[in-house]
Amino acid sequence: MSDQVYEKKAEIPIIDMQEDNNLLAQYMMKAIQEFGCFQVINHGISRELMDDANQMFKELHKLPQEEVDKINKEQDQNNPVCQMYTSSVNYNREQVHYWRNVMRQCCHPLEECVQFWPKKPEKYREIIKLYVMALREMGSKILKNIAQGLGLEQNYFANELSDDNVMYINSYPACPEGSTTIGLAQHTDPSLLTILHSGRVPGLQLLKDGQWLGVDTPPYAFLVFGGNMLQDLRLETNHMENYVP
Repeated sequence: MSDQVYEKKAEIPIIDMQEDNNLLAQYMMKAIQEFGCFQVINHGISRELMDDANQMFKELHKLPQEEVDKINKEQDQNNPVCQMYTSSVNYNREQVHYWRNVMRQCCHPLEECVQFWPKKPEKYREIIKLYVMALREMGSKILKNIAQGLGLEQNYFANELSDDNVMYINSYPACPEGSTTIGLAQHTDPSLLTILHSGRVPGLQLLKDGQWLGVDTPPYAFLVFGGNMLQDLRLETNHMENYVP
C-alpha cells in the first residue's frame, strides 16, 4: 500500500462510558452500523494499570529465545494456554509471513489460566491478571449496552463473554524494508467483540466504503470492534424487526 492511505483518517466515534446507558446503547449501535467499531474513554481502567500492562508486554517481547521456548514447552501441547510465535501459528505452512511476533494467551477460566502464563517478566502474572479482570468488567458493560441496543435482554451475551476470552499481544519490530512487509493482512474477526489497545503503535487501517482509512486513537482509549458474530446477529435482529407475517 502507498503512503496515500494515511492521508485520510477514519473519524471513528469516541464514546464516553460515563454517559447514560440508553445513550450508550444508541451511540454504540450507530457506530457499529456505520464503522463496525467505536472508541471508548472514561472506561474505568486506570492509566496506571494500562501503563503497567503495556510495560509488561514490552518486556515480554524482549525475552531471550530460551525463555520463549520455555513458555511454549510448559504448555499442554494439545491445548496450550499460551503460545509465543512469529507471524502465525501456521508459520511452516504459510506462503507469506507477517512481520510480527505474537503471544496468544487464554484468559478463561482466569485462575486456571494464570498458572500457565509466563513467570517472566517479574510481576507479569500479577499485573496482567488485574488488567484482564478490568477488561472483562469493561467488556461486560459494553455487551450489556449492545444487547440493549439490539432490543435483547441485558445479559444476553453473558455466556459468550465468559466462555472464550483470548488475548493477543502483538509486537511489530522495526523493519529495514517497511514498504515490502505487512504486520497483518486484511481481515475480519470471527469473535463477538474485539477490544484493542494500540499502545500508540501506528499503522492500523479500516476499510470503509471501499477506501482504506488510517486509524488514530487517543492514548488511553480502547478501540472496540464488532466481530462477525455480532454483525450477523445485528442483521438478523434488524430482519426480524422488519418482518411482517
